[in-house]
Amino acid sequence: MAVRHTTFKSNVNSPSSALLIVCDPSKYISMGLDMNTFSFCNKSLSYSVRANDLVERMTLAEKVYQLGNSA
Repeated sequence: MAVRHTTFKSNVNSPSSALLIVCDPSKYISMGLDMNTFSFCNKSLSYSVRANDLVERMTLAEKVYQLGNSA
């Protein structure tokens, strides 16, 4: 499986900028992208395949941000 890297413009320091619904077509249209090209949005694939695809596309900063706690 070839890994395709896509850079999303986001401020990982701001929780309000987080994509709460990852596979929302309007998010990708506004960036000029087609969500059908992303395996993590393909509901016919297993959760593990989709999660792996999504994590592989994340930057280190995005991964670290996901470990955070706002409590």
